[in-house]
Amino acid sequence: MVIMDIFRKLNKELGMTIVMVTHNLELIGNCHRVSRISDGVITRTYEVPQAHEGIEQLIRELTTI
Repeated sequence: MVIMDIFRKLNKELGMTIVMVTHNLELIGNCHRVSRISDGVITRTYEVPQAHEGIEQLIRELTTI
């Protein structure tokens, strides 16, 4: 993904923080942290695990209500 490559480069080389709002959980692997928002309020923030199994667990947790 070209846009995600640009975001990674900006973050790594310039230390820029990127705030991305999406419902696409496939993008989690590109993030350091993920926040869950409900009714406009951040209800929880997760550190994104680097291991694939950890990301799968995080996706399962995020998709439960």
